[in-house]
Amino acid sequence: MPAPVPFCLPRHVARPLLTCLGVFLVAPALIPELAAAELVVRNLYADLELLPADFDYELDDGVLTRSGSDSFDQVIGLAVGARYSFASTGDSHGFLIGGQVTVAQGTYGSVGHLTDYGLRVEGGYGYAISDSWMLNLLLRGGYGWATFDMTDNVNFSAVSLSGSGITYGAAVGLDYVVSDNWQISVSGGWQTTSYDLSGAGVDATVDRAGFCASLGFLYRLSNQPSPLE
Repeated sequence: MPAPVPFCLPRHVARPLLTCLGVFLVAPALIPELAAAELVVRNLYADLELLPADFDYELDDGVLTRSGSDSFDQVIGLAVGARYSFASTGDSHGFLIGGQVTVAQGTYGSVGHLTDYGLRVEGGYGYAISDSWMLNLLLRGGYGWATFDMTDNVNFSAVSLSGSGITYGAAVGLDYVVSDNWQISVSGGWQTTSYDLSGAGVDATVDRAGFCASLGFLYRLSNQPSPLE
């Protein structure tokens, strides 16, 4: 069986993320006129996600090992969760935490499909640009269960694989306040999911990685900062 995938960000991804986090930390001091906006995040939300479709794979049936790269036609996901900020009264920036239940579906032509169910946690930093706009940077990690089913075709024999998956990634998001309770959001970032799958005498690793984006709808449970609740 392949060795477990370490939970770490590649250097070429980690460096720009650290740079972005540094901007979030110093921005309030550099732009004091925006500090009147107050960061309050007490949200329930649902995100429609466009997830990475490119993947690398390795198949081992005990006799032969085969590896390569391929791509799903598309991978669409849905994440439902909650997010909370730790900003104090009057603060325009602060730390964020959250959690999500996720489901994703990937299609592989007319011969196969991937289904993924999981849980994700997230943490990061938010900045209220104004009373209507908020910027956030989030790091995410998760664990889930996946199945990869394929019918007979010119490249592969019919097989049904299942197993676990580990996800990590990062995203920058922008939220817009529609009303006291409702907001909409868009985000973009990078996500990697590594699966260890098996079935019918075949062991497989599948690594999906690439750009991800989402469109979200948020419901704010409260617009009061922590000390006033």
